[in-house]
Amino acid sequence: MARFIPRNMSPVRKIRFDAIVGADTHIREDCPVCREPEEYMKAQWTKLDFIKALCATNHCPFCHAGDLFDHWRPSPWLISMALEHLPAMTIVAPGQHDLANHSLVELPKTGLQTLAQAERVLILTDGFERVLGDPTRVPASISGYAYGETAKNAPKSDKNRKYALLWHHLTCYRDQPWPDAGALQIDGANMMGYDLVVSGDNHKQFLCGHWLNPGSMMRMDCTQKDFQPAVYGWNAKNNTITRIPLPIKKGVVNCDHLNKENKIDRDVRMEAYIRRAQKSYETKLSYTENLKRHIKKTKVGKEVEELVWEAVEAENKLK
Repeated sequence: MARFIPRNMSPVRKIRFDAIVGADTHIREDCPVCREPEEYMKAQWTKLDFIKALCATNHCPFCHAGDLFDHWRPSPWLISMALEHLPAMTIVAPGQHDLANHSLVELPKTGLQTLAQAERVLILTDGFERVLGDPTRVPASISGYAYGETAKNAPKSDKNRKYALLWHHLTCYRDQPWPDAGALQIDGANMMGYDLVVSGDNHKQFLCGHWLNPGSMMRMDCTQKDFQPAVYGWNAKNNTITRIPLPIKKGVVNCDHLNKENKIDRDVRMEAYIRRAQKSYETKLSYTENLKRHIKKTKVGKEVEELVWEAVEAENKLK
């Protein structure tokens, strides 16, 4: 049977994968502000074609932990492109971006459901279990829980079978993805009886024991400038996980817009500060003296103080 040899492995260590696993592909037709539209679209389809080839070579499904689409209502064109570039069988635990109003009840309205009716996607929710590959060769199955569902322990109906879980649930390893995110912190010990857990939603990559968070397929903001997207190959027989980097181009994530946004935000804050200062100064003193007093009293940062005096000087020149 054909096998895929990851680029970071020697031919001596050939591995047969029973599933290619990933998450957060966020297939879309608009473009993040940090990328160029034509380049981003090409990169999106190139990565999906790479995953498709991996699955075809290994005769296995693409097991996806949610947010296949960036929006629950993709255009007919985007659905057509997804049908063209996705692997022959993709197994998905839906994420909130896949669901109208982030609700599983609204699944019938979605583009993901359209792919399911076209028999290109199998949707797993509420712990629905699917046998992977040839059960006589590799006894393995995969279960799934969508966004908003609470995952239950592995069914373990067959002690000789390997069990994997797809779950679109915000998790983290050590650091929260943002302050007060409330992500489930993983220690690698509580696997709920599964041999492999694949979580989605957090766009960062981490592997803790056999709990895998693959991260996003695309670099969609400036925090991912140096990020290396990847999918992972799972060999169920040995319960091994192999990281497979996705093809990327360096230097395509542009953060120039942040400087503009920061300047606009800084100008807005400075204007608001001046308005507050004008309301609180004493009428018996000059405008300049009042401003000095207000700055001293409120203990603003040096940068803001310099901007205030630059604005005052500019205003005086116009008078």
